This record gives sequence, structure tokens and C-alpha cells, in this order.
Amino acid sequence: MDMAQQQGQGGKQEGGSRAERQCAACRRRAPASRLLRFAPGPKHQLAVDVYRRLPGRGAHTCPAPTCIKNAVERGAFSRSLHEPVVCRAEELIPSAAEALAERAEKLLGLSRRQGAVRIGADETERSLTSQRAHLLLVATDAAERTRRHAVDAARHVGVPVVDAPPMAQLGAAVGKTDVAVMTVESLELADEIRWHLEAVRALRATVESPPAARTAQAVETGESGA
Repeated sequence: MDMAQQQGQGGKQEGGSRAERQCAACRRRAPASRLLRFAPGPKHQLAVDVYRRLPGRGAHTCPAPTCIKNAVERGAFSRSLHEPVVCRAEELIPSAAEALAERAEKLLGLSRRQGAVRIGADETERSLTSQRAHLLLVATDAAERTRRHAVDAARHVGVPVVDAPPMAQLGAAVGKTDVAVMTVESLELADEIRWHLEAVRALRATVESPPAARTAQAVETGESGA
């Protein structure tokens, strides 16, 4: 199933990923595809829904630890879903990061199958200088010289740069061995991959630990914690 079909399935649930939704915590409005969707699963356990396939009403947040944490603490998920849900921020945040990282790898694989990636220093440089590239991916463990050369070339032509998984993981996503640098030449896929990887980085960032009283709270009632 390609990306358009997957997004189409999500559209059956809540009007499609292009429709705007509101973050349950900060109230910022954004396209649904640029927010995290959460939905209740068995026993009212809240789950992140990166493929937008879970049925029924969903709740959305920005892909930021503070928004997920605040939504849990303030009972915002329960209010948005119109039902109590079981959730803990310290479990939801890493779960969302892992789900988005997995989705990003699948998008990279899709890019490879569509012939929309250029892999390795030489191909990447040609992709950038010919201005076909829409995104540069640099593995977190790429050699400093390789990183610096690719990043300088991307900045020279105004191509965004994002940190990618380590070389072994990045290579596996596109059916190769270790890959240090890669460009994506499909604008749509580049935008999707960039958003997913930046969201993963944001969710994995260090956040202040919640107070002990909040940590113990596992079930939202819909009542404000204020």
C-alpha cells in the first residue's frame, strides 16, 4: 500500500490528513498530517495512531513531549475523546517516537522503490548540484568529513538537512548496507520523511520529569488537573 492509499484510509476516519485539527494541549491548529493522532484501544488504553487507521474519534497533539505531557496531566485526551482513557506520558512519548521512526523508515523504503533516492557521497553530490534533491539525510554516525561536505553542499543550494538514523539502520531502510548520506528527490516524500524524523527528534529530547503525584496518575477522568 502506498502513501496516498494509507492517507486515504485515514481520511475515512476524520476527513483526511489534510483537514485541520487542534492540539489537545496547546490548542494550535495544523493539518492532521502534522499532528499526532491518538485513539483508545482495548480496555481504554490510549495508543498513538501514526497510520490513522484506528476507528472512531481521535485526539491530536503536536509532536512535542510537552504537549503530550500536558494533555495527559490536564485530562485533555479524555475530554477530546469523550471517554476516560488509560495513559501515561512517560509511556506515550517513547511509544510515539518509535512509531514515527518506524514510519519514517517505511517512507524511505517507498522512496527507494520509486527511484527517488540518491545514495552515497558521489550520488548525493550530483543530486544536490543538479538541484533535483529536496532533502538531505545524514546518518548520526557519519564521518565528520562526509557530513560536513554534504551539509555544505545542501546549504549552498538551499536544501533542508535532517539527522537520519545510524548508517546501518539507514541503509537497511533502503535495502543497502551502511549508508552515511542520502538525498530524496520526491518533494512529497521529502516533506513526509523530514516531518517524521524531526518529530522523532523532538519526542526523544530530554523533558523535565513530571512531579511524583502526576506520574502516579494513570487514568484520565476528563477533569482538569489545575
